[in-house]
Amino acid sequence: YIAMRHLRPGSQYQYRHHLAGFSLDDENNTRRVLEIMNSGKSESSIKQMIGIINTLFKFIINSGVQIQNPAVGIRTGRFHHRTRIPTDDEVQTILEWAMHNEEDELFFRLLCDTGARCSTLEVLRCGDLSDDGHIKLFNVKCQKAYDYPILVEDVRIKELWASVTEGKKDADLLFTDGVRTGRRIKWACYKKIPKDSNGETISPHSFRHRFATKLIQKGVELEKISKLLDHSSCATTLSFYAQHSQVQLDDAVRKLN
Repeated sequence: YIAMRHLRPGSQYQYRHHLAGFSLDDENNTRRVLEIMNSGKSESSIKQMIGIINTLFKFIINSGVQIQNPAVGIRTGRFHHRTRIPTDDEVQTILEWAMHNEEDELFFRLLCDTGARCSTLEVLRCGDLSDDGHIKLFNVKCQKAYDYPILVEDVRIKELWASVTEGKKDADLLFTDGVRTGRRIKWACYKKIPKDSNGETISPHSFRHRFATKLIQKGVELEKISKLLDHSSCATTLSFYAQHSQVQLDDAVRKLN
């Protein structure tokens, strides 16, 4: 599992350390999660451990093994951070920050224009952009390639891609260290954009929601949006990504007349 995640040596050690003591025994795993929750570690450390546990058991469950995920519910309950859709001004703020580094700018523009997860962008290869502008993406979460490549028409992305890949082979990673690049974008979201009056902030994943919301506002069918986001079901897209504005809801009522 660790090898399939394409983790660096430091992250491999971290995963092995956090997953120590887990097995295919439900009761043992539940007991181990409670030990972690009551270990006295900082909230951020526990959040990180629960996240790693979740990703492992999602992988196990997706592999066809019938087993309960002992960490399910904990991550979304205790550690849920309220996020929202970034505004155009906030997108411009992060973009201006990212423009100091070509890799950061390319990573951020891809976040906005493909709706991909950070983990997907982190494993992009130099040869994943075709001549006709389609990008082949890999869903790290489900360990499979997207059913369809994503079309990118932004000329700036193509220019940055050509510059970043200069002198590299097609099989080389696009970003020198994709994990660090993703973390820099995350830091910029938290530091450059303050919380709003409701205590909501933005994160790199917020741009995935923004991508879907923009498509909905343009009238794109839900099935197509689900395919672009590589969701296994339209229900996921509808439940978590289909956010409508007040203007859209008002227009819907006006159609009665």
